[in-house]
Amino acid sequence: MTVIRWRPMRNPFNLQHHMNRRFEGVLDETFDQENGGVWSPATDVTETKDSLIVWVELPGMKREDIKVSVGNNILSIRGERRQVNEEESNYHRTERSYGAFSRIFKLPFTVLADQIKANYENGLLKVLLPKVETVKPREIAVQVG
Repeated sequence: MTVIRWRPMRNPFNLQHHMNRRFEGVLDETFDQENGGVWSPATDVTETKDSLIVWVELPGMKREDIKVSVGNNILSIRGERRQVNEEESNYHRTERSYGAFSRIFKLPFTVLADQIKANYENGLLKVLLPKVETVKPREIAVQVG
């Protein structure tokens, strides 16, 4: 019989690797810490010189199930994606997320609330938030005497 010397700290990174693998995906699937829910749709926020544009992926949702509101420089996008139940089905794997979601964004500037547009097409929500024109700096001539 061969005797193998046990060296637990031979490579301290092995322990970290094994612990990461053990808990991999557990928290991701059960709890979204940022939004307090199970599902958080992917979002892109872009800025142009005239507006802020928020893109939200909401595949499989109906327009009626999406609510967009703006107030006090806060953009709120809420909704609920319902699970499609097919009779006589035995699921072998389910990876799509269902349920209510809420995304809240603090806007970095004031927007024109009466000109905000939201468009939902092919599972992609586009919210266009026009900027308020700021007062441009004015050059003041310096007088002598």
